[in-house]
Amino acid sequence: MNEFDELGMTELANRLKLESPEKMSIAGAFAFGYGALGMQQTDAREDLSWYNDLGPLETLFLGMIFPKRFADVHELSNSLATWLRQVRGEKIHTWICEFVTLVVDQSFDAGVPVDDGDFLLSLNHFLEKQGFHRYRIPGRLLPGRVLQGSRVATGFADVDLGEITVGPTSESWLRWFWEEAEEPRDNPTVLEALRNGLRRLRGDEPEMHDAEPDIIVLGLYLSLVADSDETISDLPGRAFAWSAGLREDSPICRIVDIAYAATRQGWTLDDALLAAKEAPGANSVVETADRRWMSSPLIIFREMAVELGHGGIIARHEPEWASASGGARAKTSAMELLEEIESDLRHADLVVERSNAPELNQRRINYDGSTMVSLSPQAAAKVRPIIEEQRRMFEATFGRSPGPGDPVFWDPDRSDEPTPIDPKVFQSEFHQGLRDFAMRSEDPTERAMFLACADVGMLIAEENLHTLTTAELAEYDRRFAHHLTEEQSRVLLLDPADEIRLRGVSEDNIERKQMRKVIEAVKRRASEFDRDRVAVLAALQATALAAIARELPQFQRRWGDGTPDETLRSFVDEAVIDLRDPSILALTVDEVVAFGSRQPAGPVDEEVLVDWMQVLNEVVGFDEDR
Repeated sequence: MNEFDELGMTELANRLKLESPEKMSIAGAFAFGYGALGMQQTDAREDLSWYNDLGPLETLFLGMIFPKRFADVHELSNSLATWLRQVRGEKIHTWICEFVTLVVDQSFDAGVPVDDGDFLLSLNHFLEKQGFHRYRIPGRLLPGRVLQGSRVATGFADVDLGEITVGPTSESWLRWFWEEAEEPRDNPTVLEALRNGLRRLRGDEPEMHDAEPDIIVLGLYLSLVADSDETISDLPGRAFAWSAGLREDSPICRIVDIAYAATRQGWTLDDALLAAKEAPGANSVVETADRRWMSSPLIIFREMAVELGHGGIIARHEPEWASASGGARAKTSAMELLEEIESDLRHADLVVERSNAPELNQRRINYDGSTMVSLSPQAAAKVRPIIEEQRRMFEATFGRSPGPGDPVFWDPDRSDEPTPIDPKVFQSEFHQGLRDFAMRSEDPTERAMFLACADVGMLIAEENLHTLTTAELAEYDRRFAHHLTEEQSRVLLLDPADEIRLRGVSEDNIERKQMRKVIEAVKRRASEFDRDRVAVLAALQATALAAIARELPQFQRRWGDGTPDETLRSFVDEAVIDLRDPSILALTVDEVVAFGSRQPAGPVDEEVLVDWMQVLNEVVGFDEDR
């Protein structure tokens, strides 16, 4: 036994004598957690062996919720993650951050894993020495109270499914879901992720309509979270654990509840899918937080350590990566990963360059998750009239001047007393305002920008990019890309014969992969706009071919005497073709051009058009029979 062990045992005994589960400090909670850990580890039952894998944060949480016991490590991890989300912004969250920093520092100094048993014992001494026994946990913030009524405590909701009416639109949607060929997107909606996952589960089987509806949960997990080396036998248990730990406001929660309720009520899989289709948020982009696996030990601890700037941790066994799913596994090549790293470095350079510029707004995120904003003189000058107007309104409403503790923005329904406006209401009105701006714009790029800002909860422009973290910027970029695709597809659906709009969308998506996403969105959303998908695609094809037919002769003259086959191939080989050139429209709308009968349009000879289309097919590399 070393000196730290003795000190740890002394402080452990003292804390257990001085404190109780109802009234405890951070140091006391850790002592109770360590005691609970020791009690379970002496139990010979095999189903409690997972206690040996717990780290310092799980140990602290066990003490705060003592004497409750958990069914398995997934329930414990999900409860910890939910509690931390709920107390973010409270003083206790700051204390937890200090706890993580202390543990990581002591671990690196001693060269000992954070989940080593002797090290955990010695932490009782360090917590006492650093004054964590003075950090008294308010009763209202103890996990037992915070988690009351939460999803991790009550389980899955027993939703009322009502009745599903299957009509032509429903049948068309189910055909799209099961049969239509479509390339998976990097940033799918909830329904697209479900579709991709169930198709992977189906494999080469012609159908899986006889499967129980709860396979929906497995499909979502497989599409969004599952690692490539997970075994089939592990998937159901991990899918259940992941779905049980989802954020309360995640749109996936509703679909998971529908899946389990439909199974209990004997519904078919297709009927459950139609119910899921109508769930709120089913067509929203999957949140990054919902693509993370947080249901194993040490994941949350390492995430917090990295967020606090420690870079990593030492552990007996490498914990799973929360980001091993979704975005991280979506990287298909080292080049994509390199591009992301370069983007992060460019953003870091921008932050360094602008962080001390007095003429720009600055933003700092504190330990407890709160945010402090420093306004530039120019911004302050713009805000000052707003503050003065609020002051006049305050005096008119309450009959006195505002005092030091009075809110700048107050609840308009409370004219008797200045009551701060509910932050959730304020945020909701802010989000709705951005969406209203988006709806009033006819420019798809501008609409996408405002919708993405509404999603992330802040107005983002070139002037304030330096105030964002790399994670916030990546999330905004992801949301913007999704909304831009959706808004461009909306433009084409509203008037597929409008050549100017088709050119505009094409020129904004000079990469085939991007334009293909737009056309796939057109196919997917046709029924949403009450359009016939085949008719829309045929109209887009005719518009594209008409543009080519009208402009082909002058480009043939400019290129010389060679046939379209020879001239276009030589231009491609010499890499001198500008894909933004309207005459190369079909290169970026290959999905449109590939669709249909290939009937020529306009005054150009049919053989010339056929030759042209043949070369385009070779250049863009799509299958004519698709």
